[in-house]
Amino acid sequence: MTWLKHQQTQFLTANPAAPAPPVVPAAAALALGTLSLKVIEIATMPPTLEATAPTVSGSVNNCFTLDTNHRVYIFNQSTPDANSRLQVLDVTDRAAPVQLASVFAAGSNDGYRAAWFNDLLWVVVDDQSSTSAPNTLRVFDVATMPPALLATYDLTADFADMQDDPSSCMASNGFVYIVNNGATNDRFGIYDGTNPLAVTQESITEMVAGGGQLALAIAYPLVYVYQGPPTSTLTIFDVSNPALPATVGSVGGFGNAIFISNAPDNGFLFAVAVSPADRGIRIVDVSTPAAPVLVASPLPAGVVNRNRATAARNGELALFCLEAAIGPGKIQVYDTTNAGAGTLAFLGELAYNANNQHPSSPYIDA
Repeated sequence: MTWLKHQQTQFLTANPAAPAPPVVPAAAALALGTLSLKVIEIATMPPTLEATAPTVSGSVNNCFTLDTNHRVYIFNQSTPDANSRLQVLDVTDRAAPVQLASVFAAGSNDGYRAAWFNDLLWVVVDDQSSTSAPNTLRVFDVATMPPALLATYDLTADFADMQDDPSSCMASNGFVYIVNNGATNDRFGIYDGTNPLAVTQESITEMVAGGGQLALAIAYPLVYVYQGPPTSTLTIFDVSNPALPATVGSVGGFGNAIFISNAPDNGFLFAVAVSPADRGIRIVDVSTPAAPVLVASPLPAGVVNRNRATAARNGELALFCLEAAIGPGKIQVYDTTNAGAGTLAFLGELAYNANNQHPSSPYIDA
């Protein structure tokens, strides 16, 4: 999924702190389904399906990210793991995506979280059952195709403070940011990746309480760490000193929200709730980092069973949601001009054939 005018992932991931992507004549959203990558045109409302590119079948958890060269990196985590693939597609021509590479992605029984920055693709592999691979951080050189695996780091063995069950990964300014959830050990880790062949752990921050799904957003030097229920709190860190990240501000009261947009847009960050009983889109004013404010939680338009991801940029927000409990999915687009007043103007939507319930928060390619 991409920037709207994927938002975008990737999962951003393009990275929110990476240089702004070049402007193209028409904005598009890339929707990843279990069988295909679909290119969705949203330059005009309602969105329309523009093209489809094949991916690996039988996928369980997919994730992807987009770089500033209009390349999409897709991880298809399949059962059995021997079918898992990393695919790279060039989506410069939205109507005709071109596959640049398809290589085996070492096993994961839970999923992949990916982040792109300066031709390095950072991937967190979460294998909760540890039957085929440990929880690892991997770095690929994607300057040329196919991607070259440069190094693999065991998150539970290679660093002084382990991170297990990683749930989100971001990269910016040579550093990699990882959060993991656990029953009692929710953690925020910062890693120096300036030398990808010798990554070092800069710091591990223990989050208050535990047990919630964690997500990340970045507007360097600020990193936004969101803990889902039962904590339901957004904490803002200044990571100018990666060895000692400083808490800047926090705000709670998010309820069932889990996913957040990967970067603030015009001073607002957005979170979405996944519960069928609580489908609100959280509008968070982060223009004053020391005093973030949960402005409002308007409901999405029409029929939405649960939300799975969101992205925002240039005054527009994309909501990726399921119409029914297990699909199909759809993309909704909103105007965020009046976000400060707690209002999101619905612009249009498009259903797409995808039952995947674990997308990365996408990036938007303006």
